[in-house]
Amino acid sequence: MANERYFRVDVTEGGRTSPAYFYETTGGLADLQYGWMNHSSGMSKSVEDAVRDFRETLQSRHDAAGDRVVVSVSSPHEVTRDEVDRHNPSYRALVERARAILDEETKKSVYPVEIVGLEWIDDPNSPALVRFRLSDELGEVAAEFTPQELRDESSLRRRLRRLYDELLDKRLERFLERNLESIREHGRN
Repeated sequence: MANERYFRVDVTEGGRTSPAYFYETTGGLADLQYGWMNHSSGMSKSVEDAVRDFRETLQSRHDAAGDRVVVSVSSPHEVTRDEVDRHNPSYRALVERARAILDEETKKSVYPVEIVGLEWIDDPNSPALVRFRLSDELGEVAAEFTPQELRDESSLRRRLRRLYDELLDKRLERFLERNLESIREHGRN
């Protein structure tokens, strides 16, 4: 709905913190948006009540498990629909597919290539959702991907290959630089 409001809280369980998102309808009812649905008893009369119910439900599951984990939840603060949508579980599946394609590409390499990073871009003003980083001992490259780019598998494969090719180009540049330096040094002697 266009008139819904969205809220974020930071949930800390033990030493791990992650976001949880809530929505509030035009009628004032509120519930969780993504990811934690099995920790909610359903619609609440307000965002504050929904957050309280969520924390209590989550804490009671830890208490029942006897794991001594203490749950804390920050106060809700309003966020945009775009920020909430970035945490849609279907995006995680797209990112995992992209990572599998990138793994497939890098395994073909004669030289060791490492996927050094997969960063979620949590900036609602950025159209990109994730940034992949590749590196080897001579360089590092990165590329950002929007949700639309992650959905189109053939385009995604081309972009990931280009990212891999950029790393190989950097490797070649460094190799040539080293060889030219060596030739210059030997030419002086």
